[in-house]
Amino acid sequence: MRSRYNKIRSKRGFSLIEVLITVGIISTGIVFLFSAFAAAMSAVKLSQNMTFACLLAENKIWETEQALRTGSSPQLNGAENIEGKDFKWDIEILDAAGSDPKKLKLNLSWKEKLKEKDYSLETLSYLKP
Repeated sequence: MRSRYNKIRSKRGFSLIEVLITVGIISTGIVFLFSAFAAAMSAVKLSQNMTFACLLAENKIWETEQALRTGSSPQLNGAENIEGKDFKWDIEILDAAGSDPKKLKLNLSWKEKLKEKDYSLETLSYLKP
């Protein structure tokens, strides 16, 4: 009699507790996947803004070098909007007493969520034509 009861019970399926535990485990896994996806998207956005900052810094350094080589006065600060992000920049020309090489230092800043991010670039440049 007992073996017959066990055979019938094994064919009935899953108990409610087993289903609830499985749903809980799967739900927890899905929540972790979504939070990891959100963190990855935030990291991609930060990486994109850092790339824009690097390109802008190199461009402004080059523009400053060209202005100094031609004898015109370079623009030493400003702001640029790249894909909706405002980047503020300023350049310092160090060792400017007529000696070569000159040290150019560029500072960039922008807002990333609620924090201010900074990027600096320093280079030595020979400005003789």
